[in-house]
Amino acid sequence: MNGLKRFILWDYPRAVWQYDLMVALILVFIFLTPREWFRDQPRASSIVMVPSEGGSAYWIEPELLDGVAEAGRAGKQYR
Repeated sequence: MNGLKRFILWDYPRAVWQYDLMVALILVFIFLTPREWFRDQPRASSIVMVPSEGGSAYWIEPELLDGVAEAGRAGKQYR
């Protein structure tokens, strides 16, 4: 019970095997936990989903459309 208390309270000094074990467990958790467990998905900061009459729509920064011809911008709706 004393070992569990010391583990939870991080009571071990650096450079002992218990400290190294705790650090290793934290690193394993960070790098091996699937992203889906936390619903963490990468998102583009310049594209935002906004509610609309037909369900939802996307707002895109105008600078992202610089390479698209003006005629090709209007009227394209993807669902």
